[in-house]
Amino acid sequence: MTEDLEQSSAKEAKPGIAIIAPFQGVKLHLETDRVAVWEEHFSPKEITEAHRHTRDYLCVALTDIDLTVEPIPGQFAEQLTVLVGADEMLIEGNRGRLPKGVIFHSRVSSEGAAHTAFNNADVTAKLLIIELKGTGLESR
Repeated sequence: MTEDLEQSSAKEAKPGIAIIAPFQGVKLHLETDRVAVWEEHFSPKEITEAHRHTRDYLCVALTDIDLTVEPIPGQFAEQLTVLVGADEMLIEGNRGRLPKGVIFHSRVSSEGAAHTAFNNADVTAKLLIIELKGTGLESR
C-alpha cells in the first residue's frame, strides 16, 4: 500500500524543522516495525523545505541525480558512506552527482540531521529512501 503524503501535515522534531515528510513528491511505500521505505521525486530546479532525518537511512538513486544538500546552520551533519557506485559518484562541496544505481548509507546523530536539498538538473530526480528504525533519534 502506498500512502501519498502530499496532503498530510508535517510533524516537527525541533521547532521549524519538519521530519522528512510530507513534501510534494514524497510517498511512503512501506512501513514495518524495522523500516520505512519512501520514494522522493525532486522536480527540476526545485528546493525542498528544511527537513530533518531522524533515522539512519539507505538512499538508492533511481535516476541520475545532481543535488546540492545544504545543512541547516547549527544542526548536526550526516555521515555518508557509499556502498555501491563510489567510482562513478562526484562530490564537490555540498553538491553530489550520483548516477542511477548508486546506493549510500547516511548515519544521523541522536539529534537527527537537518538540511535542504536542491535539484540542479533539468529533469526530475528520483530517490528511494529506506529508513532504519531504532537509529538516530530513536536510539537515545
